[in-house]
Amino acid sequence: MTLAHQIDLVSRKHKQSMPSVRLERVCQRHCGIAIHISDQFRAHAPGMSQDPGFERVLACAHLYAGRLSLARSCAESVLSAAERIEDAVERASERIHAIAVLARVLCLQGFAEQALHFAGRAVDDARLAAVPALLCQASLTEAYLHLVCGSFAKASADLATLLE
Repeated sequence: MTLAHQIDLVSRKHKQSMPSVRLERVCQRHCGIAIHISDQFRAHAPGMSQDPGFERVLACAHLYAGRLSLARSCAESVLSAAERIEDAVERASERIHAIAVLARVLCLQGFAEQALHFAGRAVDDARLAAVPALLCQASLTEAYLHLVCGSFAKASADLATLLE
């Protein structure tokens, strides 16, 4: 089975169980609007803008707008805030989604090894949380980074994990 075929199978199999992927598509298409709305939201409810979910969406919007330093800052903020979340699954969810953005930013900024390190941590977090959708998100991030870095065998192994 080719790598492209594996990617297609995984994306079809997990499309319905991964709302974050749909959220990222919305951010990608409407990143300018998302950033504008978040700026207005911060002005009217400054305390709420510290919510990890809010920062995660903003990080994604900045990533797609090409504002890598802002995306990185928001993702790092989510990672920091996630440590204060008491529920283990919710904490893992916020961390994994933030790492997905942070790893892509780091890779685009030329820090591929650091990005792969974060992606590996996300996979470990997802396994500990024992939530299949989180493992899919983390494994897809790691597979993407392995593809970008030219590690096709490792990307194939990541995708094989998703097919299990």
